[in-house]
Amino acid sequence: DGVLTDGGMYYTNKGDVMKRFFVRDGMGVTLLRKKDIPTLIITKEKTEMTRQWTKKMKIAKLYEGIIQKEMIFENICKKFRVKPDEVAYIGDDVNDLELLKIVGLAVVPNDAIGEAKKICHYKCKTNSGNGAFREMVDLVLLEQVH
Repeated sequence: DGVLTDGGMYYTNKGDVMKRFFVRDGMGVTLLRKKDIPTLIITKEKTEMTRQWTKKMKIAKLYEGIIQKEMIFENICKKFRVKPDEVAYIGDDVNDLELLKIVGLAVVPNDAIGEAKKICHYKCKTNSGNGAFREMVDLVLLEQVH
């Protein structure tokens, strides 16, 4: 969910953490679902706000508390009956690097770390939390047409 937010954390006076999700990224999830393309979130975080957003957006599966994301990738491919080269993944930081190396379409937001930018197939024009996920969705859907 780092790609889906602007990276900022907002704290209430009670110490609760809030994050901002971009509405067009949510529409990206809807557009994929309409084409029967499932969206999954893999995050090291465990937050109620991500669970709520996942539920509202009807995300196919939320994997939370995952430190080494690549370790669950084989199981994800089996569960969703896809090959690694049929998976599009967007990530922005060090814990995304190994997955970016093994998927069919590796995408990073414009504000990703340099190492991720070096290994991706596509670098978004937009930043995390400001439409990068939607930009990837549009790219995927454009390929579906061709």
